[in-house]
Amino acid sequence: MSAEERPAESAAAASAGVRLRPMRAQDAAAADEVMQTALTDGARSRGEQQRPPEPGRRERALAVLRHFVATDPEGCWVAERDEQMLGMAVAIRRGRLWGLGLLFIAPQAQRMGIGRMLLDATARHAAGASVKMIMASTDPRAVRTYAAHGLDVHPAMTATGRVERSRLQAQAAGRAGSLADLPLVEEVDMAVRGSSRAVDVEFLLGEGAAITVVDDASGRGYAVHEPGLPIVGGHPMMLSATSEEAAAKLLREVLAQAEEEPVEIFGLTRRQNWAIQVAFEARLSVAPGSPLCLTPGLEPPGPWLLSGIYF
Repeated sequence: MSAEERPAESAAAASAGVRLRPMRAQDAAAADEVMQTALTDGARSRGEQQRPPEPGRRERALAVLRHFVATDPEGCWVAERDEQMLGMAVAIRRGRLWGLGLLFIAPQAQRMGIGRMLLDATARHAAGASVKMIMASTDPRAVRTYAAHGLDVHPAMTATGRVERSRLQAQAAGRAGSLADLPLVEEVDMAVRGSSRAVDVEFLLGEGAAITVVDDASGRGYAVHEPGLPIVGGHPMMLSATSEEAAAKLLREVLAQAEEEPVEIFGLTRRQNWAIQVAFEARLSVAPGSPLCLTPGLEPPGPWLLSGIYF
């Protein structure tokens, strides 16, 4: 995500002919282009090398954007000038939870206040939400913007590396799930998050994702991931459970299926210490990462992993 911190610049963007409008399904390709260009530019400015795109990444990204345009039309916005897209943002609403999942500005349009304009537009989708959540980038401007928007900043860790599968296989537990487990998904999410992601799980399973389920004496839970690979960006798409023990079982199960590609598990606050311990078991490196911004006074859910755009 990327955002600018100076609200006065929004007037400059408006005076420069920048306008906002709701995102449409046919905007998915242009929105993805803005996102990828911004990610590449950000990595370059930090002296990092952008990872090669995963096979099928673009097709998945377009499907996801169209999914959110369908489920959350009031949370999906683009900024444009002379019919050229300069920014895009996607926020979802699931029951009492609002989350800003994507906010990207084209490099040539940085520092014009477009990020603030998009944030304000998506925030209207949060009316009545008691939980507001944003996974910030490491960009200090973005963190300041979200803090100024009234959210608390929770420091978080990121676990990265190649999984030593042999250390996890013996501890793995769980079963392959299916669409028949959507009632379990809803029950677990309502207990842990107070909001269900069943509509998103159904979409992901239709796109070829796998779901692993734990339902035993340790608790109930589920993880959605790529078959044989816990990666979209090296991270389980979703993980939620009614206990830390069940959540740890799920994470071990998903990581045990990892192939040789590196993984990245982000958003690990102090409430995810159970996940940090599993990461250590798998011989992953754990270091400070992007913070989680959350409604003041609330704690992040515990037996749960932040899912980026799915929260």
